Amino acid sequence: MIRPITEADIPGLRALYVRSNDSVGLPLPEGYFENDGRLFVSKTIREAQTLVSIEENRIAGVVCFTEDFLEALFVEPGFFGRGIGSALLKRAIDGKKSLRLNVYRDNERAVRFYLRHAFRITSGGVNTENRLPYLEMEWSEETK
Repeated sequence: MIRPITEADIPGLRALYVRSNDSVGLPLPEGYFENDGRLFVSKTIREAQTLVSIEENRIAGVVCFTEDFLEALFVEPGFFGRGIGSALLKRAIDGKKSLRLNVYRDNERAVRFYLRHAFRITSGGVNTENRLPYLEMEWSEETK
């Protein structure tokens, strides 16, 4: 089931954010995503449209998006490979002509996921806060 977030979801969303990011194994100091999770909860999920996927009576994934930008898409590692990310992404794309996102270049699983869903790499850069390279990707009706 996919539904909008509630206030009761917020503590679980921060924990999901940390576990999902930590599972990638990016070369960052221990606790980086724990600290970054505060910003995710205080800013991203409140400023974007945010939906959660509920599986087995708990939050299995979250997607945050605006009119033209995918702010976040995270799936609980124990739920990888079950189509939850695809279902959340479909909801974010629904009714749009295009959608952009940034993803860490070394998050190979996520890069492959977006490429499978007809996103294309348009450019990239280096994150100013943590110095990790990222890719800018875009989906459009014309490339699906």
